[in-house]
Amino acid sequence: MKAWEMLGESATPDGTDIQLRRRDDEYLILANGKPLMSSRLHGSEEALARLGCSRARALEQPRVLVGGLGMGFTLRAVLDVLPFNAVVTVAELVPAVIEWNRASLAALAGHPLRDPRVRIQATDVGFTLRANPGRFDVVLLDTDNGPAAFTAAENAGLYERAIARLAKLGAKPVEIDFAPFRKAGALLYEGAWVAERLAALKAFIPSYADEMDESVRAIITGATRLSAVDAFEAQYALAASKRAADAEWSRMDVLLMPTAPTQYTVDEVNADPIALNRRLGHYTNFVNLLDYAAIAVPAGFRSDSLPFGVTLVAPSFSDASLAAIADRFHRVDPNAMGGARGVSLPMQSVIGPASTSPSVRSWRTI
Repeated sequence: MKAWEMLGESATPDGTDIQLRRRDDEYLILANGKPLMSSRLHGSEEALARLGCSRARALEQPRVLVGGLGMGFTLRAVLDVLPFNAVVTVAELVPAVIEWNRASLAALAGHPLRDPRVRIQATDVGFTLRANPGRFDVVLLDTDNGPAAFTAAENAGLYERAIARLAKLGAKPVEIDFAPFRKAGALLYEGAWVAERLAALKAFIPSYADEMDESVRAIITGATRLSAVDAFEAQYALAASKRAADAEWSRMDVLLMPTAPTQYTVDEVNADPIALNRRLGHYTNFVNLLDYAAIAVPAGFRSDSLPFGVTLVAPSFSDASLAAIADRFHRVDPNAMGGARGVSLPMQSVIGPASTSPSVRSWRTI
């Protein structure tokens, strides 16, 4: 396989190392050596722009703020939606990223920085917002650029121990590109699938809206702004992410992920339930959307006695083999459920197919 070529390197104000690399016609931006964004995957960025600007295009002169330039795909999608007299401000924290978009990355999204509607600023988007209260009709922020901002340090250590434990069972750890899985997971909240819930409850909500959980009601009724076009665009974005995610399975048999990046108190979740629940699913929101199999397993305790767990993920219909791996992993953990209290786990189950018929691919424990 051809090696990655380094095209540029810079750093964020907090010291994070940012690199631009290329292999053939694919471009990759890394943060501290981890993939941040790829030119192969930009469906969620485009969906964010189209959904966010769907109403703004009807304004007399829309004013939009885009937080972060990336590879220019969000900006391009915004420009494609808005009229000729719109004003689009882009706040990009890393000046080098702006220069990359004027040079190596320029053609990827059709040279969006050349558009006369664009105003580019090398600054923190927060500064731009505070300096211009009420100026923008739409603010687009892709806040799902990685778990570092909300991953507990002890959880990261327990995750490394879980990797080592699985390696002792015979697994060979390999690194893969998590970006397509992350982008698919983001669609759980950014995509149009919530409209399915609204369709099921449209007769129920008018009579019982006040009795529904406030957060659940807000999420479901938010689907009223979605159109059939939005639904198809979300499906296209998911299909693009699935193609890229499925390709990663050529490198691995099982994906080991933290079940949750951190733990919150009840009061913290009650204060911001939608955002915090989204964060808790950062590593696993993609599973159902991509039609994968998964099983969660306990993986130790933090120093404050709060539990930590991992989730094993594999392609569809791998339930039996995945359950067997999870069972072995669970049994070699000295702090497995019940272990701290001197209680033995039940005898190992035998996992097998529920039917030998090729048309039936369900599984059961026997």
